[in-house]
Amino acid sequence: MSKTYTLEIAPFSGKKWAKVAEKSTPPRPPAGLGSPGRRLWRSIVGPYVLNPVELTVLERACRTVDQIGQLEDELAELDSWEVTGRFAQPQTHPHVEQIRRLTVVLEHLLTSLKLPDEETRPKAKPAPASVSPIGGGRGRAS
Repeated sequence: MSKTYTLEIAPFSGKKWAKVAEKSTPPRPPAGLGSPGRRLWRSIVGPYVLNPVELTVLERACRTVDQIGQLEDELAELDSWEVTGRFAQPQTHPHVEQIRRLTVVLEHLLTSLKLPDEETRPKAKPAPASVSPIGGGRGRAS
C-alpha cells in the first residue's frame, strides 16, 4: 500500500524544480524514534522529496519532538510544576524551561527545511498593541 517515488530533476534552465514520479519509496523513519517523531517524519517525507542534508535536519527535528514529548509526559506525572530552589524559594520545574528551549530549536529546524506550505498556512494576524512579550522587554519589577 506504500507509494513509490523517483526524483526526476529538470535540466538547468534557470529554474529549479523536482518532479516526483511513482517509483522509489520514501525513506523510513530512523531507528530509535518515538511515536511523535515517527509521525512528524512520515508527515514530511510523504509529500516532500528531501536531500540528505534536509533528511538529517528532519531527523534532528523528530528527535527534538520526542524529547519534548518525554519531558511533557514527566511533567504530567507531577502534582505541581513548582519545585523548591537552593534557597528554599519556589521555582518553576526545570523541565518547563527545557521544553521552551527545545520548542525554539524545533521551530528553527523546521523553518530551515523551507517546506512549501504557503497555500495551507493561515495568514498570521498582528497582535493587538496592548499585548507585550513575556517580561515586557523591561527589567525586573521592584
